[in-house]
Amino acid sequence: PAAAPAAAPALAAPVAAPAESAEAPPPSAPLAIATTPPGADTDEAPALPEATWRPFGYLRTVFSAIMEDGKGPDYVGKNDGFQMANARLGVEVTRGRTRAVVSADGAVDRRDELNSSQGDVEVRLRDAFAEYTVCSGFKVAAGQFEPPYDAEELTSNTELVFVDQAVESRGVKGVEGWNLQGLSLEREVGLLVSTGDVYFMDDEGPGMSAAFALTNGSSAKHPVNDNESLAYTGRLEFLWSDIVRAGVAANVNSVSTNVPPDQVTDDRFGLAADVRVDFMGAHVLGQFMRRTSTSKDVAAEPEVIAQGFHIQGAYDAPFGLTPGYRYAQYDPTAEVQVEDAVTAANYDQDEIKVHTFGLSWRVPEEPLTLKVNYHLMLEDESRKLANDRVDFLVQGEF
Repeated sequence: PAAAPAAAPALAAPVAAPAESAEAPPPSAPLAIATTPPGADTDEAPALPEATWRPFGYLRTVFSAIMEDGKGPDYVGKNDGFQMANARLGVEVTRGRTRAVVSADGAVDRRDELNSSQGDVEVRLRDAFAEYTVCSGFKVAAGQFEPPYDAEELTSNTELVFVDQAVESRGVKGVEGWNLQGLSLEREVGLLVSTGDVYFMDDEGPGMSAAFALTNGSSAKHPVNDNESLAYTGRLEFLWSDIVRAGVAANVNSVSTNVPPDQVTDDRFGLAADVRVDFMGAHVLGQFMRRTSTSKDVAAEPEVIAQGFHIQGAYDAPFGLTPGYRYAQYDPTAEVQVEDAVTAANYDQDEIKVHTFGLSWRVPEEPLTLKVNYHLMLEDESRKLANDRVDFLVQGEF
């Protein structure tokens, strides 16, 4: 959930149930709504408990300036300006042991092509699930949600230390540089079983949380599954009070592209691990991700392993200021099973490294945050660009 207005931005949000995932609603005062109309006969059946409603949302506006490399591709560095990163609006309704969350975003970037500035900004459903608490430490949810995988994607946008996620999670978007797809999972439709945070002794001692999702394995923007296989995603976290949180996650999925008779399917196996430490105003996060892709239909296609990591640190300074630094590295073809040396060399030229320097200011006593980031982009020599980027963010929460 988003931090209270006066609090400094958290490095990563706890992950267990959908309520604690990337777009869980920030805390606000519940509004009780009576469920029994005046004069109704309540003798025939017990009245249901009252429902509480919590509206939530946020706006994030970004100004980006990207260096223009005269020797690079035409689509890099020629579209400096303002962007609506998010225009989120949602509501959480709780009634007895059942909780429902629905949210939509009015600023979803839909590019016509990967390396293009052309496209549309659309309204899209983000979270839409119902959750039932069976008992303490056991919840079941169904609907559209973020699978419990990597810590970066499961952190609310409003709680990120930097303007955006690290490169291994988000990849490289069009007009920023050579386009690369990140390793995070998009929202999917399915079932989720979770425990929430469970402590073995008390809130100051050791504890754990666990979550397992059974989903389509294709993005929720698609109306149906992309094939007949389901995806399995599980995450386990170990925690000590609110200081240390260490998580491991795995994802198994078969991804199909194109349509029959030209449909092609890849088997994917992903791993993620992360450690977060928050102590005395200091925030440290390290994350590692790895995905193996194997073609089921094209024997000549090599097995490809993509992997990346980042480590970041930030400190809550006086007056609401939070300086931070992040180093991230991502190689979408870290290992490729090919025998031909020329082909192997072609694959071995798309690694990217990013140094990010950031400063955030949470306006005292206001739900308003300002951020500035400078991204030093370092591609492999054969694909090197002068495409460093500066991002300015204005974020308002309600």
